[in-house]
Amino acid sequence: MATTEKKLKRRNGWCIALAVIMILGGCIAIHYAACGITPAENYYGNGKEWKSTDSFAEYYDSMPTLKLAEEQTSLKIMQITDAQIKFGYMTQDVETFDLLKKAIAVNRPDIAVVTGDLTLSIFAKGAVEYFCDFMEEQQVYWAFVYGNHDSEYGLSKYRHSKIFDRYKYCLFDGGPSNIKGESNYFVKVVDSRGDLLYALSMIDSNMYPDVKVNSGHLLYDEVSAEQAEWYAWNVQGLRTIKSDIQSSLFMHMPFRAYADMYNDIQSGVVTKSSGFILEEGWTYTNPFSGKSTEMPGVYFQTGNISADYDGGGYALYDKIVELGCTKAVLAGHDHVNNLRGVDKNGVMLAYGRCCGYHTYPFFKDENELKWLHPFVRSLFNYTDVQMFRSKWIDPETGRVLGKGVSYLEVDLSAENYGACHMYDVAHESLSSGVVDKEYVLDF
Repeated sequence: MATTEKKLKRRNGWCIALAVIMILGGCIAIHYAACGITPAENYYGNGKEWKSTDSFAEYYDSMPTLKLAEEQTSLKIMQITDAQIKFGYMTQDVETFDLLKKAIAVNRPDIAVVTGDLTLSIFAKGAVEYFCDFMEEQQVYWAFVYGNHDSEYGLSKYRHSKIFDRYKYCLFDGGPSNIKGESNYFVKVVDSRGDLLYALSMIDSNMYPDVKVNSGHLLYDEVSAEQAEWYAWNVQGLRTIKSDIQSSLFMHMPFRAYADMYNDIQSGVVTKSSGFILEEGWTYTNPFSGKSTEMPGVYFQTGNISADYDGGGYALYDKIVELGCTKAVLAGHDHVNNLRGVDKNGVMLAYGRCCGYHTYPFFKDENELKWLHPFVRSLFNYTDVQMFRSKWIDPETGRVLGKGVSYLEVDLSAENYGACHMYDVAHESLSSGVVDKEYVLDF
């Protein structure tokens, strides 16, 4: 018995040490953010340049493809967001992979889409490979867009793409090398004969501004105007193949229209919504500069409605509204938000459920690793909701949420083409083998 207790103490000691290492690594990441450094600058993408005069037919032929079964009339997409894996095979990552494995087993998707921050690790290469191996074992096709953390350490976006190339079930394309971002691409969804049914648009929401802007404050970059033009070119090209084509769009950081929708919900302009915002009400103090930033509940790109680093702003959203092809936009980034609603222009803007146990909310409750709490609070100025999963509570029902995943089901039948059904499923529900749908939105 004594020997067993010693082993447990040693194991717990190593886990605590690793937790400290990860937190210190997070400090380094924040330092990158505060200084406006983009570790993955000099966009590479897939090594090919794009021009608006290019032949869409050639581009379409090389587009990643998801083929559905014969007579299949619906598409089920599982959103994986903010896993922030550190190793994959130990520490809190074990719980993250337990969640993902059960989600796939209990409510198997046709495709999973990782909406960024798959890893935040000084051991990123091993963590990414562990995830890729896991998805191969599950035999589930998946797509990926970068978050702000994925390439903060030694694994650049280019090196990510070289790993992804090795895996059969990974439907990834780095996108054009001459526009901003390195995960701008479309996945075409086709029937058993190869005819186009639907499309998934992946947009790199980028990381931090390429130049120092208000150095010392936490700022994020935004989707550029050229990315918006590239998106529009693809939609117009897809319409030459299927005139009524519809699509969903996936990105990591929400754009500014999310903040607009949230405000419209408060004022009663938007009435069709589910979920809530819990990120508001805290101040981030940079540990290096000492400067403070008030964090809005919806941390849309740049965090400042007047900022415009390279002509982005509403450019992508305006194209979405103008073209009317994309009915749903799914993002992550703000871990304790799970709001989704149909905005005043008829576009569903949604947060996916955070699945990562190695990121905030960090601790199960106020008793887990208590000695770390003062350190984490002083570093990030987190609220109780961001610290403890036991405090991550639905303000209307008082129920604890917990980590989980989100699903988007799309009707592909002629009678109801493009109708969507979105919902979350919590880890606890999946552990019981049940798909208990939460925060459902039909549109």
